[in-house]
Amino acid sequence: MGVLKRSIQGTAVAGLAIAAFAYFASPAALHYPATSPDDWTYDFPVSHRFFTTNGVRLHALDTGVDQADPELPVMLFLHGFPQFSDMWKKQIKFFSAKGHRCVAVDQRGYYVSEKPASVSDYALPELVKDVKGVIESVSKERPVVLVAHDWGAAVAWSLAVHHPQLLSHMVVLNVPHPAVMRETLMSNLDQLRRSWYIFFFQLPLLPERVMGSN
Repeated sequence: MGVLKRSIQGTAVAGLAIAAFAYFASPAALHYPATSPDDWTYDFPVSHRFFTTNGVRLHALDTGVDQADPELPVMLFLHGFPQFSDMWKKQIKFFSAKGHRCVAVDQRGYYVSEKPASVSDYALPELVKDVKGVIESVSKERPVVLVAHDWGAAVAWSLAVHHPQLLSHMVVLNVPHPAVMRETLMSNLDQLRRSWYIFFFQLPLLPERVMGSN
């Protein structure tokens, strides 16, 4: 446990150093490059829309708004941190051309989706409820294919555990099953060091200072 404790302390120090560098060297690096969905153009048919789910209003890219066929199979895409729905544009273009309705959601707190003020509003169960509501809105009768990355993948894993009937398939990018992640963090020092940012985000004030600069 002594080795693990020292590793955690070292990880936290490294996180502080990297965060300080990021703050002074590139304060605008994590800001979205546009302020309105209308600023974005795409070379394939897609619409901006908003879903009201679990008490919040979420923005999404949706290739099925103007589709006449309600039976199109649905693929739902969840971004990670600090991305937003636009990160999926190439995948949306590809799979919509293959006959899928593709919906890429901006999770609460990101881009032009609603941003509740309380930290408790971003608890994992709330994010799962958000996604559950979107799925039930776009595909009332059929399960969907869920594609998720990073923090969106953490939401996807939880959704699959609690609401497996909503999913036909799930594609997870770069995030293992939560039980595997927990075990690896406790037993693999290299992974612990690579996960420094998880500890950094638990610090008071500094993460908000870094993210909210400029």
